[in-house]
Amino acid sequence: MVVDSKGNLYFGNNNEWVIYKLDSNGKLITKWGSPDSQDPNLILCTKDIAIDNKDNLYILMPTCDLVVKKFTSDGKFIGGWGKYEGEEGKGPFFSSPESIALDSEGFVYIAEEGKIRKFTSDGNLVKEFTLKNIDSQKDLVPSKLSFDKDGNLYVIDIASHCIQKLNSGGAVIAQFGSSVEGEGETQLEGPWDIFVDDEGYIWLADIDRVLKLPPELLVKSK
Repeated sequence: MVVDSKGNLYFGNNNEWVIYKLDSNGKLITKWGSPDSQDPNLILCTKDIAIDNKDNLYILMPTCDLVVKKFTSDGKFIGGWGKYEGEEGKGPFFSSPESIALDSEGFVYIAEEGKIRKFTSDGNLVKEFTLKNIDSQKDLVPSKLSFDKDGNLYVIDIASHCIQKLNSGGAVIAQFGSSVEGEGETQLEGPWDIFVDDEGYIWLADIDRVLKLPPELLVKSK
């Protein structure tokens, strides 16, 4: 789910293959989507949604004709890019895209196992970050991305029950959690969603609880 500059809410319904737009009172404004593979409005298995500063939506759909599709806030198709690995067509190719986020400059970040790739808004690769989990050299398994107001990127590593904070250059500068899951003060069970508010507090959905973490609780990386 994402919220635009006017307070409208957007989310995908994978049972109906559509995107819903609601106002701040929960009233339906519009919805769009199509199961027709020849229709540019084809919506299949929405994995994540991001929004830019012009309220355009970027929808991540790993099994769709285009992995990333861009729409206006009223559902007009603008364009798209990316193919699922093994399919025919022009890249970039993705094997297991899990989350999408946009920074303040409009660059698009997509998380896959062991890496995060940075693209221009029209799908040209800018940079790739290779990530390992906090306790070993195994690939990080990112499940969600979120930016703070200073341009730092927060990544949930669902495999090692932690979050990592990256600077704009892709270096890990802080982390929270450990490879041992639990409900302790510095433990997580199964984090799956994250949001950083304007005061720097980190809101984290973790199995059956929601945590509000002050930024100083993250341990700085050595």
